[in-house]
Formats: sequence, structure tokens, C-alpha cells
Amino acid sequence: MKYTVKYFVMICLLYLTAGCDDNNSMHQKYLDEGEIYYIGIVDSVKIFPGRERVRFSWQINADPRITGTLISWNENQGTATIPIVRRHSGIMQIDTAINIPEGIYTFTLANVDDEGNQSKGVDGTTVLVYGPKYIGNLQNRPVQSVVFHDGAMIIRWASIDNMQMLHTTVRYMDYTDAEHPSSKTLVIENSETETEISNVRTGDVFSVASAYQPEKGIDSVEALPIEYTVPPES
Repeated sequence: MKYTVKYFVMICLLYLTAGCDDNNSMHQKYLDEGEIYYIGIVDSVKIFPGRERVRFSWQINADPRITGTLISWNENQGTATIPIVRRHSGIMQIDTAINIPEGIYTFTLANVDDEGNQSKGVDGTTVLVYGPKYIGNLQNRPVQSVVFHDGAMIIRWASIDNMQMLHTTVRYMDYTDAEHPSSKTLVIENSETETEISNVRTGDVFSVASAYQPEKGIDSVEALPIEYTVPPES
């Protein structure tokens, strides 16, 4: 009987020893990695596309270790670090803009400290940064007809259904002072269906270009102008 008890005690000791070794090995991998530093993450991220640029707005918390925000895009194809200068010890609102080529981008923002430690990244929405390709595809407001009558040019406009179109601009030569003609610019609102322009001459060239404001965009852009000729007297 005493031998049975002795063997039972020895088996228990072996299991305890093995269990301790397993626990030590589990903890050891974290000890080998060293101490992990966590810094405050960015908050309230807003991203606004523009013409070959993007504007960012976000907040940082009171963590004094934060010295910058790392902005990366399209799985780290590009990065930009924005230095943070503390004006006070509380929550701070940060706004900045970076220049970037036209394209579709998904941005990630993460705070960093002087030691290279980085917070968890916060993904922003996917945005279209617009530029020459986008502008090249914009359509000007159609001109239904142009007539010249009683010394004035009359432009009749087609109706529009594009909510992003802001207005249309007509550029022409004005001959109020016949000896010193000057270039003029006239902005046509979307609600206007007919425009009369005096002091122009038949045979002259005038141009039409419509302006657009892309959805959530911070910059308005103008379509490539289309040229027309002032017709003869009708």
C-alpha cells in the first residue's frame, strides 16, 4: 500500500513539473518579444478628396507620447508623416492636406512616437482624387442654338440634370470700346435657359466651359472649353 501511495505522489509531481514547464514556455515567447508600447489611436477621421490633393481631419487624445501621425495608402504604396505639435494636454483636432496624383485611394492613419512605436491603424474611406483624366471626361452644358440679332448674340441652353454642375462660363470679346476691345467672362446659372450678350461681333470666337463640384470634393473644376463662332446677322 505504501508503495502505491509513493508512486501516486511521484506521478503527481511529474504532472505538476510538466505543467509549469508548459506555462513558462507560453509566457517566454512574450518575454522574448520584449515590452510592447501602446499609444493612443487616431479618432474621428474624415477624408475629403480634391484636385490632385486630399484633406484629412482627425483627433488625437491626450497621450503625450504622440509626436506624429503616419498616413499610408493603398497597402503602404505611399506614406506621409504629419508632425504633431502639442498646443495643450487635452484632445486635439488636426487638419492637413497632402498632394497626391489622380487615382483611387484607401488611406490608413496611425499615431507614432519618437521611438518608432505605432498605434493601431484606422482605415479611412476609399476616395477618388481627381485630376486631368477626370476633367477630360466632363461634359459642358449643351448649346441648343446661337443667333445674332439686332446687334446681340443670343445663346439658348439645353436643360441639365447633373447635380454636380455648378454653373457655365462664357468667355468672349467685348467691343463696347471699339478701339480697345476687352475679354469678358459671363457666368451662366443652371436655371438660365437663354443668354443675351451685346457688343460682340459676328465671326468672333467665344468659348463655353461648365464648372463642377465632385461629391465631397474640396475643389471645383472646369471642363475643357468648347469654342463656338458668333453667327452672321439673322
